[in-house]
Amino acid sequence: PANLMPSLSPLLLPLAALLLLLASTGPRAAHSAPAAAGAALYQASDHVTPLKFDDLRAVVYSGERRRHWLLQLYHRYCGHCINFAPTFKQFASDVKGWSHTVGLAVIDSADFAQVMTHYGLNGVPSLLFIPSNTSWEQKYFSLLNSEANLMDQLLNQLQPFVPQLVPLQSGEAANSPALLEEASPGRLSRRLILDSLPSLSLRWRLNAGLSGGAVRVSRVPAAGGGGAAALGESASIDELRRLLAPLRPPSAVAPPAAAPSVMAKVARTSDSPSSNGELRPPTLDDLRSGIIRALVSDAAAVSLDKPGVWPAVRDFVRLLNSHLSARSLELGRLLRPLAAWLPEEPPSHDRWLRALADAGFPTRPPDAWVSCRGSKPFLRGYPCSLWQLFHTLTAVRFATAGASGPPVMPVMRRFIIACFSCRYCSENFDKGTAGMEAEIGAQPAPGVELLYLWRKHNTVNKRLSGESSDDPAYPKARFPSAALCSECVELLYLWRRHNAVNKRLSGESSDDPAYPKARFPSAALCSECAEGAASADANAAAFLLRWYGPGAGWASHPEGGSDFVMPAISTVDIMGFFRVDLVIVALCFACALDALLVVWCRLSHSARRLCRRDLSPFRRSPIPVF
Repeated sequence: PANLMPSLSPLLLPLAALLLLLASTGPRAAHSAPAAAGAALYQASDHVTPLKFDDLRAVVYSGERRRHWLLQLYHRYCGHCINFAPTFKQFASDVKGWSHTVGLAVIDSADFAQVMTHYGLNGVPSLLFIPSNTSWEQKYFSLLNSEANLMDQLLNQLQPFVPQLVPLQSGEAANSPALLEEASPGRLSRRLILDSLPSLSLRWRLNAGLSGGAVRVSRVPAAGGGGAAALGESASIDELRRLLAPLRPPSAVAPPAAAPSVMAKVARTSDSPSSNGELRPPTLDDLRSGIIRALVSDAAAVSLDKPGVWPAVRDFVRLLNSHLSARSLELGRLLRPLAAWLPEEPPSHDRWLRALADAGFPTRPPDAWVSCRGSKPFLRGYPCSLWQLFHTLTAVRFATAGASGPPVMPVMRRFIIACFSCRYCSENFDKGTAGMEAEIGAQPAPGVELLYLWRKHNTVNKRLSGESSDDPAYPKARFPSAALCSECVELLYLWRRHNAVNKRLSGESSDDPAYPKARFPSAALCSECAEGAASADANAAAFLLRWYGPGAGWASHPEGGSDFVMPAISTVDIMGFFRVDLVIVALCFACALDALLVVWCRLSHSARRLCRRDLSPFRRSPIPVF
């Protein structure tokens, strides 16, 4: 051991440095970790195949595949995707007996935004029917409508590829053990055919005389055996399966009974939180996570050369930089390099991703939610952080009387419409703010857009209350509550809306000249009403400024004007790795080399003498005497 200590000395310094670096970078690694597996909306137990983008080619486009695929692209924070999930899970359960013909798969674009650019799509949920005769390079698919009947759409897509789904023509022989008869479109007959394949091949024929969705089942005799024998008639698929059971080969397993009908809402389970969660102001982690996901996930998933998309993204980055960089050192580190790079013409998709990496954006957005954390991994999160981000921007502009940068609402509206991954959400936002310019102007004053966004958010909360995307622990309700701000409770909403309608219809042909539409009540009727409305607005604006403004806790420099200093150790991605990760790998490599040196010194007699004499930093050389 005494002889080994000098040779071990080169190992001590790298090991100590490695331990110190791991201790100092532990919180950063935890912050940047990807979402947990439980964050997904779908599991394998839902009769679907959850895929990663890297698995898509091998699973869906395998060279020897014989079945087709129905692929859903979704985003776990998309409210419509959350609302659609129970319907798709029920549909997957209904067609699980068709697995020999068609498979169902899902990909979460929140983690794999490249799947959207691969298929040239810019909205979720997207349902892609991919036939078995197409290839990865062709990218051929048929887009299904998630709002229409999925069963009918899938049956129509499969019919050209499954001959048994085509109805028999008049006089055509069945050549099958049983014949099904049904009126058009033959939904139950075609479902039974797919349920029975490949153990039992059935055929069906149109029969306009049958009504009420009933199907007639007849046994087809062997050649020369006489006419068909009726087995029964029913409009219940379970009863029809029972009638067909004797015709199945003994080894065939009958498909399971259909699950109950689709629920419109997700049932509130007994273990779901029933009490209201405590709302908190936005934190730096919430704002940072929302910005990263908006630019890395949403903006990277759309075609930047599509008309209107790049100006929306470019103006959004400039807006963030102008309002936030001077007030948060950490946000400034991300936004300033990216804002300085922005070209006027749309860059390529790869160039955009490279620019994000150069600015310090991680390749996978973190879900570091604090005030936006939901009771389930896919509730609140990203949509909550976006609302908080835009409220924060309007509050900063209000706090600086407009000196921090341009108006927020016009830029916010263009970005949501062009880039937000949930296309139903962006369409609803487009409709809800269609009259924004007429209501608050093209260049709204800071206080006007602060209150406008607040009122619009409360309108959205009212519309979405009770939906599947509504977190039972943080139910969507009017904000702020009376407990948070008793003087902010707005009892004048209907009065304001009525006056807005009066203003819009003033002078129309329906306007009575004897009683012209005007603001009610007039100053003659109630001189103090105007002051009361102004006072309510002032109270609300003061609360929003306290909750979202620079003094709320997220800003490292509430007054602005911070000096921008790059971090000592950059976290910019290099080939998909953080530089901190590369330093750790380099230290581990150095330790491995030192360990090999120790082994060599111990095993070799000449090397042992060399190590003891020359390589030990603790062995002092004789001091020369002059």
